[in-house]
Amino acid sequence: MPGPTLTAEELAEELGRSVSYVYDNWRRLVKQERLPVPLNGGKPPLVWSRAQIYAWLDRGLDKEARIAAQAYRAAAAAAAGARHVPAATLEEERWQAYLDAKFAS
Repeated sequence: MPGPTLTAEELAEELGRSVSYVYDNWRRLVKQERLPVPLNGGKPPLVWSRAQIYAWLDRGLDKEARIAAQAYRAAAAAAAGARHVPAATLEEERWQAYLDAKFAS
């Protein structure tokens, strides 16, 4: 089961951004209310509440979509051997397998 916090690296994966993007922009994003405040107030290493980040990411979804997103995250973590795998990584793997099969020599 994934831990209760997300590191800057894990948050970057969730957002589909680079780690440097998170470090360079987190203060501005928090100020603009586009990202929750880190648990440690911005002292290195940066960490966020996993539950708070997921609630923030899912804020615009209706109840059924939120439940589906939670189920998807749980299934992805279980499929990865209880290792957290962001959705972007899974999608990239699917496309890579498709392209490998289509263009294999």
